[in-house]
Amino acid sequence: MIGELMCQFALDTKAFATSHQIEFSKYFKVEIEWLKGLGEAGLLDWVGESIVVPTKGRLLARRVAMTFDRHLRESQAKGTYSKVL
Repeated sequence: MIGELMCQFALDTKAFATSHQIEFSKYFKVEIEWLKGLGEAGLLDWVGESIVVPTKGRLLARRVAMTFDRHLRESQAKGTYSKVL
C-alpha cells in the first residue's frame, strides 16, 4: 500500500481490500479521516474508490503514505520519530 502510493502515486482501495479480505472503509476508518485534511491541502484526490496523489502533491507523497504506517504512529505516540515538514 505505502509502496503503491509512493511509486505509482495511486492506490485502488477496492482491489487492496479484496486482496487482503478486509472492508477498507472500516479497517482504515481513522486513516481515512486523516486523509480528509490532506485532500483539502491538495495532496490527494479520491477518484472513485482510488486514492490518487496529483502531480502537485507528488513531492509530498511520503506524507500521504505515512498515514497508513502504524509503526510510525506508535513511534509518534512515544515521541521518537522524524518529521516530514
